[in-house]
Amino acid sequence: MTDDQLTYQGNVDIDLLHADAMFQDANSNLFQNITIKQHIAMLYDAKKSTLSRAEQYKEVKTMMTRLGLEQPEQLLQYYPFELSGGMAQRVAFILSLIRNPQCLILDEPTSALDVQNRTKFMQQLMHIISERKMTVIFVTHDLSLVKDYATHVSIMQHGQIIESGQAQQVMHHPERHYTQTLIRTAERREAYATG
Repeated sequence: MTDDQLTYQGNVDIDLLHADAMFQDANSNLFQNITIKQHIAMLYDAKKSTLSRAEQYKEVKTMMTRLGLEQPEQLLQYYPFELSGGMAQRVAFILSLIRNPQCLILDEPTSALDVQNRTKFMQQLMHIISERKMTVIFVTHDLSLVKDYATHVSIMQHGQIIESGQAQQVMHHPERHYTQTLIRTAERREAYATG
């Protein structure tokens, strides 16, 4: 790694100054002693936004509504510890978008969401990715998420990438035994869950 660039085997070139991350425990992204509204103000101030506070809050409230968060005006007054896990996850995602990252790392982005909210969140996320022309790296154990939304996938075992390629190719024709086992297990779990 040199300066603010990350390159892996010549294939990944990410400007780390324009990257952000949202972790599985969304509350770890948030200061518990300040409101969501204060988080928003701090982030816009840090990026030296030219938007007025009213415009900033309007932008965030629109995103909240878009991601299925009801009563955004009231939500702005909440402290992070007052949010459910799913609400905190979506708020953390919105806060990460304030910086307009080129690359966003999402660690288990749907783990705190129920099935209905998961689907809505992922649909909106895909629209946002497309609109903003962002690269998103999902870190997940949820292979249905990979199957439905990923273009490329890397399978890790013991912290090492053991298989990598286009998502549909890897998911339908895995080469490694470990990957085959993961996929079979995920398929059995999905079949059991859907009855």
